[in-house]
Amino acid sequence: WRVVLKYANLDQFLKVASTYADFITSSFQDREISVYLQSIYKHVHAYVHSSAGDGHGGSGGSGDPQSAGTTRLLSDQQLGIVREILLHLFWHYKTVVGDLSPLFGLPALVHLTDLAFQNNSQKVEFAETLLRLLFQHKKQQQQQLTVADPIAQQFCLDMAQLVSDSIAADINSSWVHASPSSRARQVGRN
Repeated sequence: WRVVLKYANLDQFLKVASTYADFITSSFQDREISVYLQSIYKHVHAYVHSSAGDGHGGSGGSGDPQSAGTTRLLSDQQLGIVREILLHLFWHYKTVVGDLSPLFGLPALVHLTDLAFQNNSQKVEFAETLLRLLFQHKKQQQQQLTVADPIAQQFCLDMAQLVSDSIAADINSSWVHASPSSRARQVGRN
């Protein structure tokens, strides 16, 4: 893993890091998982806060005062890899550990989530997928996930609020842009 940490190119680093996700969660404890997640956060943070002209995506900028306060967005591919890593960690703590509390004890989790999913549609898509992963139960599953940790509860509530707000916005948008004879307006009058 120390060799992987030296990768300056975010694309290369994330590809290798994603292959380590299953190995680290199945072979190591929370301390090593924390180091793994923290290193992903550091690489993503360096990329997001580097200048666009910095080809390798490492830390630092070009020194250009105009680029001092700007941030870069992750590409769809990079975002997809980070998303899969995070979802794998949530899946691991749900199914193997049976408790999300240790996951929320990892300092980089919430920071990485906030940093990676910068626009609202990305956040909503992640929230929908995460809530489905955590709380949609299959018939063969006997045990339900209990979220007792206050930080985990707040995170799940925030994810649910994102999805709820998105649905409300879609409904309001369709209501405003609907024709007077639309089904939504007809139902609303009754």
